[in-house]
Amino acid sequence: MELDWELGGEVTVNGERLVMPPLPSVPGVYQWIFRHGGDERRYVGEAVNLSQRFQGYRTPGPTQRTNLRMNERAKRVITNGGSIEIMLALNVRFVVDGVSSSPDLSSPFARKFIENAALLSLIASNSGVVNGLGYGELTNDVLR
Repeated sequence: MELDWELGGEVTVNGERLVMPPLPSVPGVYQWIFRHGGDERRYVGEAVNLSQRFQGYRTPGPTQRTNLRMNERAKRVITNGGSIEIMLALNVRFVVDGVSSSPDLSSPFARKFIENAALLSLIASNSGVVNGLGYGELTNDVLR
């Protein structure tokens, strides 16, 4: 599998609110890249509509645990001098026996497969992930 990660933009804070980069209203796989104090952690996710997904992170409802957790983490990282970039994987190719094909990202099965493959690649390269998988224990409390 080949993923072309492209920069979606930087997350900032304005007052108490997260400001998300403008993202397309298309299906895809994404990464949050949290940087603080020389450390880096990543969160990988997938969405049927990237723009709507990040709106949920920006304004989480009271029962949306992942959105609430990511919103709080993002604000903590940025207000403590860190930075956050969003990367998008919109161009994905599978190569089997020399034959290349592109999956339909509107398929939830395809997006979940790609999300999990990206997580496995990060774990194999000893990159810190914050997806709650128990890998990459955090010593930097800001990135926790």
